[in-house]
Amino acid sequence: MNCPCGKPTHSKGMCRTCYNRKWNMENRRKAAWYHLRANAKAREIECTVTWDQWNVFCDETGYMDECGRGNDFATADRRSNNNGYHFWNIQKPTLRKNIHKYYSEDRYDKSPPPPEETYCEAIPQTQIVPEKIIAAQDVITGIAPHFNL
Repeated sequence: MNCPCGKPTHSKGMCRTCYNRKWNMENRRKAAWYHLRANAKAREIECTVTWDQWNVFCDETGYMDECGRGNDFATADRRSNNNGYHFWNIQKPTLRKNIHKYYSEDRYDKSPPPPEETYCEAIPQTQIVPEKIIAAQDVITGIAPHFNL
């Protein structure tokens, strides 16, 4: 038996794609919550918004009435990008405002922590300079004398 789209059926006379699309349309609020959590997990961002908190957020902000695809539709955004998706840290800007926020914030102060290793594996432990051997650590820290080659 085939789905109306022509693919083999999986459940209730539909393929997985058609079934998921139908379920998402019938359960828009729950699908949006699932997608928020799945996208946060894929981006390795903490998400602690519960189903009850998501319902309160949607009711208070009118999120489900204004979400969709396009620049002027609502998105679920973090107020502070330094924190995860928590009930106290989510807001409902339009996609246009969310993109503007992304490009206007200062992302350069979030430098990664220094590496724990003292040597880079690409740099050999010693470097041969005319008739002298200098430790790679001295070259990195600038202690080694400079030679004109």
